[in-house]
Amino acid sequence: RVLNDADRRVLIDMGVRVVEPSQYKFSEERFLAYSTLCSPSELLFVTYCRTDFAGAEASPSEIVSQIEACFPNCKKIDYSALPFLEKIESAAGAFDLAAKNWQEDSVLENTLREALSEQDGYQARMQALCRLHEPNRLNMKNPEIAEELFHKDMRVSATRIEDFQKCPFLFFCRHGLSLQEKRKAELDRSLGGTIIHYVLENLVKSAGKGLADYSDEQIRAEVEQWLNRFLEENMIGLREQGERFRYQYEQLNKTVCIVVQKLRHEMQLSDFEPTDFELPIGRPDEGGIDAFEIEIPDGGKMILNGKVDRVDTLKSDSGTFLRVLDYKTGTKAFDLNDVLNGLNMQMLLYLFAIEANGTERYGTVIPSGVLYVPAKTDNSFVARNVTADEIRKKMMDDAKMTGLVLDDARVIHATDKTEDGKAVIRGQKGVEGCLIGLAELGNLKKTVCSLVGEMGLRLHEGKVEAYPVKKSGSQNLPCDYCAYSEVCLHRETDAKREYSKRKTEECLAELGNKEVENRAELDK
Repeated sequence: RVLNDADRRVLIDMGVRVVEPSQYKFSEERFLAYSTLCSPSELLFVTYCRTDFAGAEASPSEIVSQIEACFPNCKKIDYSALPFLEKIESAAGAFDLAAKNWQEDSVLENTLREALSEQDGYQARMQALCRLHEPNRLNMKNPEIAEELFHKDMRVSATRIEDFQKCPFLFFCRHGLSLQEKRKAELDRSLGGTIIHYVLENLVKSAGKGLADYSDEQIRAEVEQWLNRFLEENMIGLREQGERFRYQYEQLNKTVCIVVQKLRHEMQLSDFEPTDFELPIGRPDEGGIDAFEIEIPDGGKMILNGKVDRVDTLKSDSGTFLRVLDYKTGTKAFDLNDVLNGLNMQMLLYLFAIEANGTERYGTVIPSGVLYVPAKTDNSFVARNVTADEIRKKMMDDAKMTGLVLDDARVIHATDKTEDGKAVIRGQKGVEGCLIGLAELGNLKKTVCSLVGEMGLRLHEGKVEAYPVKKSGSQNLPCDYCAYSEVCLHRETDAKREYSKRKTEECLAELGNKEVENRAELDK
């Protein structure tokens, strides 16, 4: 706001006409309420909402509470408990009731719908309600329009693919209609993640494998240097910000220092060398590689663009072992079962893109793994008085990565050089618990490409229905955090795409079985 209440009072005293201060408005509202309550000559009916427009529980007004205190014996009627016929007082009220109870299948409900369908002025509205409750109401009716909107050859990012797999209607709103939710400009978690990515990219790029020999003091100095550079390039300057921002900045500084210390520890135990950072896919003119193209069954192509957080390589006589790493500031862990159901495919898509188009840059590419790198800190401890060794142990445990590692002795040793192989990868088995064979990795590539191709086909056919995905046992749907849930009106009882939890071993067995099936087809 430009003017606060004090400013308005000063201007009013000077004779300037401005909007009255909120205190005056509050007093005026109470006076109007008082006048209204005193107007009836015989009976007074006071109504209030028990829920807001979004369906959340709402508290009654202070005025309602005062009336109840003055008249403790006044009769209270719960509208929802009234008999069905008593709720119908007008055609408009009947229509609202029909819309609210559309899913009900009773004689009264059906009779009400028939009556409204014959009522002048309500035929079109009833037809609209019918369309709203059709199973595929949100699908595009004309495939030609769908192809014109999304194009025969579609340029997509891993984020867009993820949005479609979460819910086709989410994709349609965000990327088809370009409906973007408004966000408050502040140093929020997403911006914090951007800053962490910036510092890690530049610091690790400048230090290279030498980061393994950095002292804590060197790390702190480098982190502060890159943080300050980010602020100078992208924000108005730390000194001009408020105390809250400066506090957030100091916390971010500490977080990044700890994350870099964890990366130093990982590099000390690995023979892989960080080779590329923020590698562009689909922009060779910017120092990247060509886009990854996936065929759509109807003849079109899905053209993948993106940017890889980090590419590590290990040279060998057989070729270049290459892995893709993704920095994660949240709590996400890699789950192969999610990938087989269309989610969290980003790292694998990037790995397959480099395998297909990275020969000129890296030589013969041997895809060797994908890993999530934790880029966050967790300061919670089970005990209050912890020792420095306990803090360090927990910090190193938090630094452990999740993902897939190629089942090759050279890759396994290069990933974790410790004797038991449990220092780098999270889980009881360490690196042994996330191994995948080259044949299974090839079948995984076919599965991922098939899912992306199917996405393109469905978009060409205009299939953008509200069909959210849900993992069995999870309490959450994408709808719970979706900015478009008020548009599609998807209900808990409506159709959803559910898949069951499975262990990594079960998923690998499925990929292995596909290899057997493929061989059987070839034998025929």
